[in-house]
Amino acid sequence: MMVMGAAMLAMASASAQNFPNRLVKIIVPQAPGGASDALARIVGQRLGEQWKQPVVIENRVGAGGNIGMEAVARSAPDGYTILMSYVGTHAINPSLYKKLSFDADRDFAAVATIATVPFVAIANSQNSIKTIGDLAVAAKTRRVTYGSAGNGSVTTCSARCSAQPRVPGWSMCPIAARRPR
Repeated sequence: MMVMGAAMLAMASASAQNFPNRLVKIIVPQAPGGASDALARIVGQRLGEQWKQPVVIENRVGAGGNIGMEAVARSAPDGYTILMSYVGTHAINPSLYKKLSFDADRDFAAVATIATVPFVAIANSQNSIKTIGDLAVAAKTRRVTYGSAGNGSVTTCSARCSAQPRVPGWSMCPIAARRPR
């Protein structure tokens, strides 16, 4: 993450002399406090210091990231609105949603990979589930509930692939993303 962040800052200083000359907005289409949000805040702070211009993070949650992505796709193509997201919004959503108001390939240009974030499965230590194999077996014999950002999220796709998608005991508990008030 440090190397990619440094590379992004180097690119920023090599850009046109008059950019940016006003506030830059980073839109995060996921909930505050998650990996994308945390990375956006770290990168935004460093970019603001480098550019000597304010960088604001705006969480635009909902519809599996589509609300935030639409806001960026509809923004002026001037570099003052940036999307900070993960591959799921681009790789999963076009397959999951029949109609999107944007084209994930045409309307966005990848600028940098900031980080790679692993997904982990965690069970209560008092539980008999100690491995992914144990989890798959448990889902065949009883209800297993997992927390997820919702249908189409990387968490849901990973969980369903790991524990065989047609196992009846596998139950998602969506965790609602909310904007802070």
